[in-house]
Amino acid sequence: MKHGHSEVSATSCIYCGLPLNASGEGDHTIPLAYGEFFKARNFFGLCDSCHSKCDQGAAQLLRCGIESEYRDYATLRSERHAKRRSGMSKGAMGAPAPSRTVEIDGRHLPVRQRHGNSVEPSDCIVFRRADGSEATVSVFPRMGARALARKLLAAGWVEGTEVFVSVAEERHAEIVSMLETLIPRASYRETSVLAAGVHRVKGVNVYTVNTHYFRAIAKIAFHHYLCWSTTQESGREPRFDEIRRFITTGMAAQPPVVSVGDDSVPPPESPADVAHIVCFGRTADGLVGLVHLFANEDTKTRPWLVRLTHDEISDDEVPDVWGHAYVYCDIVDGGKPYAGVVREIRIRHG
Repeated sequence: MKHGHSEVSATSCIYCGLPLNASGEGDHTIPLAYGEFFKARNFFGLCDSCHSKCDQGAAQLLRCGIESEYRDYATLRSERHAKRRSGMSKGAMGAPAPSRTVEIDGRHLPVRQRHGNSVEPSDCIVFRRADGSEATVSVFPRMGARALARKLLAAGWVEGTEVFVSVAEERHAEIVSMLETLIPRASYRETSVLAAGVHRVKGVNVYTVNTHYFRAIAKIAFHHYLCWSTTQESGREPRFDEIRRFITTGMAAQPPVVSVGDDSVPPPESPADVAHIVCFGRTADGLVGLVHLFANEDTKTRPWLVRLTHDEISDDEVPDVWGHAYVYCDIVDGGKPYAGVVREIRIRHG
């Protein structure tokens, strides 16, 4: 054991076959940005180059998916990862950051996340394009008339379009003055004013991800299986060819990561505490893993089924589903604090 982590080692990379460098921490099956867990196992069966390829999807998982909403559960002990929190509002690997809107006066207006479910409105201008769709232009502090004009034109504004202004009271006169300069013949009418204070409003969050997100989910399932399985498999076996190719390149004959839906391996019941759940079982099609990050009754994250192999087996060979829960709790071992602990879980088949 080293700092509460079992070291699972190999002599050559399971992805490219090159000899391994003995140095380094290995791959954290659950991203280190989610916190460090006591009794977790790191996977050492990949070289630095393949480790980098496998990690390409992690940034999108951390920043773009719904999981990004729950990172406050993770206690970041490392200064180098704590600094990354300031960049979580950015997108990653071709996907944008989550967008958030609230409904005011029948329009969905952008907001800024504060903490938990609390948001505050963003200053913006809304107008209807010629095709009938609505466009929203954010107004930033110290934005001049020329910059605002460029953003309006880029968004598709044309003269004669009705403009809706949603800005803080202290900036209202300034923004309207700029609009009067840009649109001299515009007419204005007052709409409802949202009083200062805390209001309960309807909101919509939009999460956009691509293949990189699913590569990250697949990597969690595959590396976790290799770390904990008692079959002594290295991961280089031919039956893992497709999942290895998907993790490193994003290419696969069939998508290996699918929504759980009505599949024959049921999702586990979440523990009372927030936890990351990774477990495994077999279907008639082969070995599958189930990954559910930030699992809890109150969270909205989705469990994913990862098809690790496609070797057929008979129904009477299907064992119970087994795996682990990375549970958030206060734990200190040898003077070192951890975000939580890894516990074994098992689900009876059927």
